[in-house]
Amino acid sequence: MTVTAANITFKNGRASSSLTAPQVINLIVPNSLFGDRFNQVDLSLSRSMNVGWGRLRLAFDLYNALNANSIQNVTTTYGPSWLRPTTFLDPRLARVTANLQF
Repeated sequence: MTVTAANITFKNGRASSSLTAPQVINLIVPNSLFGDRFNQVDLSLSRSMNVGWGRLRLAFDLYNALNANSIQNVTTTYGPSWLRPTTFLDPRLARVTANLQF
């Protein structure tokens, strides 16, 4: 097997903000406050082989290999949901594919 791709993503958590009710006050300018840095590692393995009358390609992809659950967005409006996480990094996901060319 050969490693055909490896993707490492480094991003800053981004704060999101929205006014949802008249009594909510926006204390932080949107996109001016950033959370902790988080990392994501994606891996891809593939193998190609000849099969008599054609070619077979098998692949295995693993997204978010370290299974991090980092916070990506928080609510920055003052109120009961102050700094409440709104989105998290997607969980680990595996994909197996087969491609037959003839």
